[in-house]
Amino acid sequence: MRSFVSSACAALLAAALASSSAAAAQADGWTAPDCRGVRGAPSITATVDEGARLVPTQGRMANVSYTFGLVPMKTPGLVLATVGAQVIRSEDAGCTWAPLVDLSRRTGNALLTLTRAGDDAAYAWAVNDVHLSAIAGARAHTTVVPGSGITGFAVDPADARHLRFGDMDGAVWDSVDAGRHWTRRGGVKGAFAYRVAFDPADIDHVVLGSMSQGAWVSTDGGASWTQAGGFGGSSVNVFNLVVADADPDVVWAMGLDIDQIGHDPSDGRHVYRSTDGGRSYAPVVDQDARVTLVNGPLMVPHPTDAGVLYFVFGMHFGGYGTDRADLDAATGAVTLTHNAYDEIGAIAFHPADPRLMYLGLASEIE
Repeated sequence: MRSFVSSACAALLAAALASSSAAAAQADGWTAPDCRGVRGAPSITATVDEGARLVPTQGRMANVSYTFGLVPMKTPGLVLATVGAQVIRSEDAGCTWAPLVDLSRRTGNALLTLTRAGDDAAYAWAVNDVHLSAIAGARAHTTVVPGSGITGFAVDPADARHLRFGDMDGAVWDSVDAGRHWTRRGGVKGAFAYRVAFDPADIDHVVLGSMSQGAWVSTDGGASWTQAGGFGGSSVNVFNLVVADADPDVVWAMGLDIDQIGHDPSDGRHVYRSTDGGRSYAPVVDQDARVTLVNGPLMVPHPTDAGVLYFVFGMHFGGYGTDRADLDAATGAVTLTHNAYDEIGAIAFHPADPRLMYLGLASEIE
């Protein structure tokens, strides 16, 4: 069998799939992709060696192109992705891609991301936007949701018709009929929310990153909130946060301590980690000459190791390319892997073994 990139990569992936951790995944029907490269989607690649080598892609990305949505589905071999406002689909574990539906006219060309909702169903949405598109098979239905713009979205793992999202005003909205009707559950009064994140296993567990007020946590679906401690400064912007798939007690956040701007080598920029579900945080990475932290970087926890976080810094200016950072909380070590692409907008993992990572790429050529 010839898998991604080279015989060496194929051997690594074959070994991964033969390991004990792959046995459960194989029961779900997922197997290694059988191809030498990616066809039909120049903005999607993969790696089996932490980004040292990337799968070759055919074609060329549009001059300005962003891939923010990338999700392997429950149906074996099925992967969905978004390129701008277009949804594309692979049925062979990411080897070959084809257009599925173009949502640009319905969503105003919003840069969409994806949340899985079933075997072949997903929701497409964009940060700070009010459009929500339900995708089932090759069909899509777009509605306008209430509130001030989506800052985080979740599907109840126990009931695909039960949806929740957070908005920019710090409110959480709830639907039990797949988005036909919505009810406001509550919110953080007076907050401007940069991001709301839900526990993948329990959507009652919600964390919120705010302007100047740090982070907040709720364990009752947003009806009540507790302000998190541990940020240190009197005014901290938390631009992004995410709950670890492997352990709901672990929450990662990226923030800016405004009191430290111009007074600290980090210029106030840190990655924080919570081990109590988001009630308190401690800094684990500081910006320095090697690690650049922008406002709200892509942050993706490892699916099986709660001590590992991936985050990204990339830019087109000066032909810099992208650094993908791997943070190991146990040692505090940050490993940087560089590539020539302008940005990585999405990271996902093959369901049979997380050593095969899918990457969504961006082009910022004007």
